[in-house]
Amino acid sequence: MVRTLTSVLVLFVGICSWSDTHAQFQGRESQQVLESGAQDSIERSSDIETFFDHVSFAPRLTHLYQGSTDDDIDYEHSGKFDVSIKVNLHGLGWWQGANFIMKGEANYGNSINGKGGILMPANLAMLYPGESGSDRYDVTSWYFQKRVGRSSALMFGKMNMLDFTIRRGSGGAGIDYFWNIGLVAPPSGLVPAQIFGAMLVGRTKSLKYTVGLYDANGADNESGLEDPFEDGANIMLNVDFPVTIGGQRGFQGIKLAYSSKDEPDLSDLSLPPEAGGFGNTKNRWYAAYTFKNFIRENPDMNEGGWGVFGQVGFSENPNGLDFSWVLGIGGNSLTKARPEDRWGIGYYQFSVTDEIVDGLSLLGVPLRDEKGIEIFYNAQVTRWLNLTADVQFIDPVLRNQDNVTLIGLRASTNFDF
Repeated sequence: MVRTLTSVLVLFVGICSWSDTHAQFQGRESQQVLESGAQDSIERSSDIETFFDHVSFAPRLTHLYQGSTDDDIDYEHSGKFDVSIKVNLHGLGWWQGANFIMKGEANYGNSINGKGGILMPANLAMLYPGESGSDRYDVTSWYFQKRVGRSSALMFGKMNMLDFTIRRGSGGAGIDYFWNIGLVAPPSGLVPAQIFGAMLVGRTKSLKYTVGLYDANGADNESGLEDPFEDGANIMLNVDFPVTIGGQRGFQGIKLAYSSKDEPDLSDLSLPPEAGGFGNTKNRWYAAYTFKNFIRENPDMNEGGWGVFGQVGFSENPNGLDFSWVLGIGGNSLTKARPEDRWGIGYYQFSVTDEIVDGLSLLGVPLRDEKGIEIFYNAQVTRWLNLTADVQFIDPVLRNQDNVTLIGLRASTNFDF
C-alpha cells in the first residue's frame, strides 16, 4: 500500500512539472492517465485487503525440556513451530459455505521417545511430523471444509487427526494438555496421525457423529496423493451421546474402525524393530467406549470446568494392541482466580497383542502390559504464553526394564492474526 501510494505521488509530481512547458491539452491528458492509474491501484489494494480479511493465521512456538531421574535417559531440549492457516472461501465469494485449511509443522531438537523401553511415546509433540532429517517438517494438513445442511460439514484432503482430539481436559497434540500419546490420543492402529480421505462431521438433537473413509496408509510426511488407497482403505465411525449425571453435562460414545489393509500400522508406537512382521492379519477392526462428564462447570466460560474422562478399547483380531484403557480427571483451574489454567491427572494401560508378545519372546525380548500415570499443570502467564510442568511415572512394556520417572517443562506461545 505505501509503495503504491508513493509511486502515485512521484508520478503526479513529474506530470505537474512536465505540464508547465506544454499545452493545456497535454495537461488534461496527463491528469486523466493519473486518475485512471490511481483508481486501478486503489482497486488492487482493496482486493488484497479483502482477501486478507478472510484469511486467518495462527502461528505457535513450543519449546519442551524433558528427561528422567534415571541416569540412562538424559534431559533433552526439543520444540515445534506450527502455523495454521484458514481461508474463508465463502467470504471471498469463491465457494459458498466452504473453507480451505492448512497447517505446517517443523520440529527441532531431540526427545526421549523410544528410550527406557517405553512403548507409548511420552513426548507426542515431537513424534509428528518426525524427529530426524527432512521428516522434521511437513504440511500436516491441507483440506477443504464444506458446510452441508445446517449442522454438518464435509472435509476432504489430508487431515491431522490430532487436531480433532482437543477437548477440555484432554486431547490436543502434546501441546495443549497431556504429553503422553496414551492420554492425548490412545492409539488404535487404524487411525493414523495424518490421513488422506474424507470425513463427515455433524450433529442431531440426540448425538454428534463423525464418519470417515481414508487411505489405509498414513499420510505422515507425504501429501496423501502418492498412490492413494493402494493398500486398501479404512473406515471409521464415532458417535457421542450427550448425557447428564448428577446435574452435570457430559457424553458417552463409541468409536469403531475397520481396515482392509493386510498388516497393522505401528508407526505411533515405540516397539523394537524386531516387532515388524508379527500380528499381521486381514480385515482388522477396533472398537472403543468413551466418556467424559463434568464434575464442576464454570458458567462464565464456554465448555469451562473440570471433570472425569476415560476410554476402553479392544480388538479381537491382532491389531498391534488388543486391549487398552484410560482414566483421568482434569480441566480448567480449580480456583476462580486463574480460570484459564489447565490441569490433569491420568492413568493408562495398553496390552500388546499375543502374536507380538509371543514372537518377541522367542527373540529374548519379554513384554508386558505398559502402565503409566501422568500429572500436568498448565499456567496461562499471558493470553499468548503458557507454561507447563509435567511428570510421568511409567512401567515400561519391556519386562526387564525398571520403572521410569519423566519430568518435563513446556513453554508455548500463541499468536493469532
